[in-house]
Amino acid sequence: MAPAVGLSVAMLVASAGLHLPGHEILPGLASLVLIVGGAALMVRHPAHRPPPLMAAVGVVTLLVTLIPFWAQARFGILGVSFDNDMFLHLPIAAAFTDGYIDPGVSGFMRYYPVGPHAVSAQLAQCLGLDMVGVFTGMTIAGPVLVAIGFYGLLDGLPRPARAIASVATGVPYLLAAYMGEGAFKEPLLVALLVGIVVSLRDARTTTSTSAVRLTPMAVLAGGVLSLYAIPGLGWAGLTVVLAIVGFAATSRPAGLVGRVRGQVRALVGPVAVGAVAVIVLLIPQAPRLHHFWEFMRSSGTGTGIDATGLGNLPGPLHFFEVTGVWLSADFRYAPAAETLSTIFALVVLVAAVAGAARLLARREPELVAAALACLLVWAWSDRTQSPYATAKALVILSPFLVALAAVGLLGWRRAGAGAAPAGAPVPPARSPRVLAPRAAVGVLAVALLALMSVSTALALRFMPVGPLTHERQLAQLRPLVKGKTVFYLGNDEFGSWYLRGARVLQPGLGGLPARPEKAPAYLQNTDFDTTYVGTLDQVDAVIGTTDPSGSQPPPNFRLIKTSGPFGLWLRTGPGEVRGTLSGEHGQSGQVLDCRSDEGRAVLRGGGTAGVRTAPVYVAVPALRAGQAVSLPVTLKPGRWTISLAYAWRAGVRVTASGLNVTLPATLDRQGQFYPAGEIAVTAAGPTAIRLRPEEPRWNSPTVVLPGSTLAITPKGTERTVPVRQACGKYLDWYKPAAG
Repeated sequence: MAPAVGLSVAMLVASAGLHLPGHEILPGLASLVLIVGGAALMVRHPAHRPPPLMAAVGVVTLLVTLIPFWAQARFGILGVSFDNDMFLHLPIAAAFTDGYIDPGVSGFMRYYPVGPHAVSAQLAQCLGLDMVGVFTGMTIAGPVLVAIGFYGLLDGLPRPARAIASVATGVPYLLAAYMGEGAFKEPLLVALLVGIVVSLRDARTTTSTSAVRLTPMAVLAGGVLSLYAIPGLGWAGLTVVLAIVGFAATSRPAGLVGRVRGQVRALVGPVAVGAVAVIVLLIPQAPRLHHFWEFMRSSGTGTGIDATGLGNLPGPLHFFEVTGVWLSADFRYAPAAETLSTIFALVVLVAAVAGAARLLARREPELVAAALACLLVWAWSDRTQSPYATAKALVILSPFLVALAAVGLLGWRRAGAGAAPAGAPVPPARSPRVLAPRAAVGVLAVALLALMSVSTALALRFMPVGPLTHERQLAQLRPLVKGKTVFYLGNDEFGSWYLRGARVLQPGLGGLPARPEKAPAYLQNTDFDTTYVGTLDQVDAVIGTTDPSGSQPPPNFRLIKTSGPFGLWLRTGPGEVRGTLSGEHGQSGQVLDCRSDEGRAVLRGGGTAGVRTAPVYVAVPALRAGQAVSLPVTLKPGRWTISLAYAWRAGVRVTASGLNVTLPATLDRQGQFYPAGEIAVTAAGPTAIRLRPEEPRWNSPTVVLPGSTLAITPKGTERTVPVRQACGKYLDWYKPAAG
């Protein structure tokens, strides 16, 4: 219970930082006092120290959570391109360190629970750590805390089996997959629920009459609200109610009413003390909880999540994924070996039922109550909520189901429980009647553990880890745009985080309207002409790649700095109106057909036009890691710049005549072209350009480099001409005589 209570206290203390001078400094000092006090208590009282085997469980679970980082040989933001929700969470956490609230998350922060964000901010500010690293640590801490919590709860299992089962409950397939995509709330909520289960069991077995004996449970309730807001009380409250019902149902009927009355009278004081404690601790979050309540009421579903929302899911998840046996790298889809997964999933469900029966027979209903509460929440969500919300309920159910299955398969021998009935025959220790079933169950348990381990490893190996190259390159430009309004040409939700401190507007992500002919879309480039020149007068700067295949910057924007492939253009004055042709569709221009209706209209407007030699665009097929493709391209003599729009979790090697370069890994949404380098063509004819996606350290075979586009742009062909001379030429932009 201690890890869960500690997490709750940390969230409750840190959540006050947004409203205090110095932000997380004072809460950090309070946390330091608590940490020192806890350490002193462990030094003076060995009983409070974690057992070595529990520490080993935590270490092993931690190593499992590191699989995505090891597979891709880097640390970074989990789940980038698979689930980009972290682009909201990082600015929220950063707000607790300096008080700056990003405009993109200001409305979200009014009601969203921010306990983990506040703890991450406290660690980052007080220890001078990188926010991405700290929040990633918070994400992987969830499964570790779950495993440690279950180690304390599963004390009826034999010691080796207890340790193995604890690790299995910490990283079952579905919970591990969600952690891998960067979801932190569900694993942390499971850790708090395990703490509540342990607290309930202690309340049932303790002989203490202290008025503060229920305070830990009250603190855990406050932690649930800090983490999951009001919906989290559904799991916690149901668990408490069902545990009480389960204890009453399994108690001896004689004198039951009197015992219940006596316990209720004895609990009045502790409940009041606990309630006062949690109310005081939640005072800093009261406005946020009120706004969340209003948000829930207005949503129509009671949870704040639209009933038809899918998020990043193609549809509902299969219920059997909850068992931990699902041999699919991507949890959203059925495995190739679906029959094998189904058979062993059924075995897990049967074992879980047997485990529940075993615990109820021994009058230990708390773990069963938690599992049943999670099952009921899932069933309600499956009927009334979106597949996206229902999937979260499955994730939370999974560890409790796996824990029950461990009890069903491995037995339960808590002290003072489970003795054979008086007079029952006890077979000899080595009797075949005992050994044969034990051996069969042992083989079955080993097979299940192996399949669960493979399932978890598949899921974690598949999950992407965001590369840091582009973030570091953009960080070099950040000081120059702090406090300014920036139009970031990347089609990437993390742009506002990379350029934190500036007001960041992006095409396709709100802020500035896009021209209909250049609206951002998959594999479609974004450049200066994605929006209107008049609209660009609303920004102070533009940041994008220096790829020459894109539209040329208007004359009122001056390039002042480059960092890697990125350039920073500052606006020097108001812009002049210029138009683009309707058929560009993400390219920098289109051949002006003066016989078309649009071409005749352009001619009637007079003025000037920007023309150039058209870039050559080549479609790149989908490629697996290590698979090379050679693309023959016919080019005229001259110097050409090769650029690639791509998204790959490792580097992409580009080779051509005189060029051999590896573009860094990027998981930004495809849109911008990244320049690879220049080649010199001395004679007209085909030029071979070879692409090869590099292999991650431990690649998932289901991951491929998506189909992309190569742009080959001639150098120095841009010129401005009268519109009447632009007919039949590749037109980048035109400026009517009358504006």
